[in-house]
Amino acid sequence: MRPAQGSAQPLQAGWARRATPQPTQASKAALINLLYRLKEKDFSLLDVQYMTEHLKMFGAVEISLDEYKDEMVEAYQRICEF
Repeated sequence: MRPAQGSAQPLQAGWARRATPQPTQASKAALINLLYRLKEKDFSLLDVQYMTEHLKMFGAVEISLDEYKDEMVEAYQRICEF
């Protein structure tokens, strides 16, 4: 997961970014809401592309490739709907 450079705006066919920067607090609030939603729906894994201090403060941890593969197997066996 990479923090967005602009705010996402809903469109009829999908999502688009605006050119204006997203306030830092809004980015944190969006991440917190996503994490609550994933936990509520019994998701077990949120894959991020690279570690940042922003993600670390919300509990992100780096794991080995073998651990990742094991976690993916477990995650795919869960029945979850977003």
